[in-house]
Amino acid sequence: MLYNTFHVHIEEKDVATAIAAHADRIVLVHVSKNDRSTPGLGQVRWRENFSALKAAGYQAPLIVEAFGLALPALSAATRIWRRMFEDEFTLAAEALAFMRREWETA
Repeated sequence: MLYNTFHVHIEEKDVATAIAAHADRIVLVHVSKNDRSTPGLGQVRWRENFSALKAAGYQAPLIVEAFGLALPALSAATRIWRRMFEDEFTLAAEALAFMRREWETA
């Protein structure tokens, strides 16, 4: 099962319960901000997500899911209408630093 912080933010009332209920089936995690830009701030309950994943024993990859403007058809389909990050290298560096910090403090 793919766990996606963007969709969980929208659909789940209790992140920890959702993760615990499916922990044995989660094989990949997409880390995505509520507006699909660089993970970190925003409305996603980051600490709750990372703490529940760590408590569940998750050890597989954390993948950043952020949408940009490089692919016009995808941008249109996902309703991305503005620049979401400075560039892909900055996105990668900032997202990796954020995920490492959150994982260590979880």
